[in-house]
Amino acid sequence: MPILKKPTGIKKLIRLLLDIVLTGNQDNLAGRNYVQQATLDAIAAFIPDFQTAHNRVLAASEDKMKEVREKGESLTILEKYCRDTWENVRRRKERMNHPPEILAYYGLPLDGISPHPDSATAWLDIAQAIIDGDGRAVADGYPTILSPSVAEIQAVLDTANAEYADFAMADRTHDEALAAQAKLRPTGEEFADDVYEQLMFNTRKMDKPSQRRIARTYGYKYDYSPGEPPEEVPAAPVLTVDFIRPNMTVSCNEVETATGYQFVYSEDEINWTELYAGENNSYTYQPPAGRRVYRVRAENEYGYGDWSEEVEYTVEEVPA
Repeated sequence: MPILKKPTGIKKLIRLLLDIVLTGNQDNLAGRNYVQQATLDAIAAFIPDFQTAHNRVLAASEDKMKEVREKGESLTILEKYCRDTWENVRRRKERMNHPPEILAYYGLPLDGISPHPDSATAWLDIAQAIIDGDGRAVADGYPTILSPSVAEIQAVLDTANAEYADFAMADRTHDEALAAQAKLRPTGEEFADDVYEQLMFNTRKMDKPSQRRIARTYGYKYDYSPGEPPEEVPAAPVLTVDFIRPNMTVSCNEVETATGYQFVYSEDEINWTELYAGENNSYTYQPPAGRRVYRVRAENEYGYGDWSEEVEYTVEEVPA
């Protein structure tokens, strides 16, 4: 027997909630009333905050990845400066016949073998130790290091410290965004469960395949036991948008087993409006100026398949 497959991620859960509102409102307008309007209105009011929380997680993730890269790049440069300093200090020791103890000012053992830090961030401490050690060496009568100079090392260290601090803030912002999203997720899951219960109750006089067909139109999906033949819904179409002023044509490929297609659009990617539903796999109309996002799904006797990838198009104003 088919088993309800619950959304495994936030993006899929948001998509399910969007489909619930879209299909539920259409059914209620047609008098089917499978889901209480109050429930649909509550979900519609909840989605923007949930979507915003998810968008903040995505933005924070991108920012964190950028800061990880920049932190890594700055530490790599800092490591190079430290290793160059060690190499120059070893050469100067031999050239100027300094005692082995000169190496200790710069964090080197008396044998001159370079240390192997156990973490990238250890280079922050090493660089600071080199700067401080050079000050002590100068105070004890030794010449300051050159190529790189203390000032050059300090500048690179300042950059690395700043990048490390930026990473820490990005990491904290990412954690906070995840926490805010996680706080809302149970509500979204409760809405999805509630709607499914309403669908099953209000269609209880139908046979099970018919109930599942209706549930699929609301975005629900099913898994099947091994060896069990699935009730096949159509594959997701490939959407194409063509605009030759003043007409726009939205179309898709002919999907195997499909008996109809539903085209929808949105101006905010939260609220979706049906543009066309019927047997044709294309629809032409005259859109207003502005940005719209389109998608399409195919239907057969088992219900709707998955939505296509979204396509965005902006119609520019006609110059006066």
